[in-house]
Amino acid sequence: MAIYEMYAYSNQFEKAIVTIYKVLAETTAQDRFPDNWCTLNAGSANWNNASGVIRAYLYTLKASGFVCLRQGNIALAVEVLEKLRRKNKANTFKYSRLSF
Repeated sequence: MAIYEMYAYSNQFEKAIVTIYKVLAETTAQDRFPDNWCTLNAGSANWNNASGVIRAYLYTLKASGFVCLRQGNIALAVEVLEKLRRKNKANTFKYSRLSF
């Protein structure tokens, strides 16, 4: 999964996004998340015990917010990171370290 970080840090945003969407699709298929991350809700997964596929999904969602920030797509980045914040109130995934 860290390959999308390599792409993002080397300003290869399109490759990063493609990789992120592939990982999201794989984790969605494995744990039956909604196809669209915007529709995630409290019943979509056990967010309080995020491990395995759930953890991979949330880290990848965080990565998509990071890439959006790097691309200058602030509105989408905020939307993604706000969704992550609502799912992970304990900030296990350190979304708050991403700065605008």
